[in-house]
Amino acid sequence: AARYKRCMEQTVDFLERELLANNYVFNSALDADSEGVEGKFYTWQLSEIEAVLGADAAQYAAMFDITAAGNWEHTNIPWLQQSLEQWATEKNLAVNELYTWVDACHEKLLAARTKRIRPLTDDKQLLSWNALMVTALCKVYMALGEPRYLQLAEQVMHGIEVAFTVRDNKHWWHTHKNGIAKIDAFLDDYAYLVQAYLYLQEATGKNNYLENVKVLIYLVVENFSDEQQKFFYFSRPQPDLAVRKKEVYDGATPSGNAIMAWNLYRAGTLLGNTEWVERSEAMQQHLYYTILRYPTSFGAWAQLLQLILVGQIEIVLLGNLSKLYLERLLARYIPN
Repeated sequence: AARYKRCMEQTVDFLERELLANNYVFNSALDADSEGVEGKFYTWQLSEIEAVLGADAAQYAAMFDITAAGNWEHTNIPWLQQSLEQWATEKNLAVNELYTWVDACHEKLLAARTKRIRPLTDDKQLLSWNALMVTALCKVYMALGEPRYLQLAEQVMHGIEVAFTVRDNKHWWHTHKNGIAKIDAFLDDYAYLVQAYLYLQEATGKNNYLENVKVLIYLVVENFSDEQQKFFYFSRPQPDLAVRKKEVYDGATPSGNAIMAWNLYRAGTLLGNTEWVERSEAMQQHLYYTILRYPTSFGAWAQLLQLILVGQIEIVLLGNLSKLYLERLLARYIPN
């Protein structure tokens, strides 16, 4: 459990340090190259490790596969050959002390790395990816119970609302850069945004997030619906668009239709909207046998299928102690 906790904490730390912009919206990506060389910013020579870590270099090099010959194209990518727990057992070391020692080494290496020429940052900001980040931060908060992750999730959502909202509040933008937002948001943008609001409502108990869910779902249903099959088109209707596509497969990111089906089921249950629940079930039923046959291509749909088959647990929290009870409830893993 400690290893997974560290992975979550270190991943969020990296994202905050490397990709979070001043407007509390995450930039898109970092270039793999710097100074024309792939990975130069992130890789190390053994001599550099020795210069930075001194007496700790030998043990660090053994743990993270750092050699004079290199483990990748004549240089080294530090990676753990076995877990810290296994290493501690073999060397008869206390796990907590080993964690502390590794963290201290990494702090020294990060400080040394700041002197290097950084890779370029793609400072284009995407609504969909940032909405996914809000959901992820809510999940980290629920798992670890540390308020800073929920605070960051709300800050990022506020940044999203400032950067991507159209003034008439009838649609959102897909991309933002240098204070300029453009391109009408696609289904994925809206689906992930609704999901993020649902997770924020669950994590905070604030009803304003649920109101935003309601507004956005009506917007999506009005502008993206294929009423015959109950699925959603990827884009709004446009006069110069000959064909409007519908995507149901998961790719690098979850299917927008799958997430909207999940949103409809979850929001419909919370708000007592049976029409949304029935539409979600109809979407899932249309793909039922395909999901069973190709589950790796329909992971998000499979999660919804499990939720529908198992059913949702509904817990109502009221009164002055509701916030305390919510924190205790979130500390328990209740997937449905």
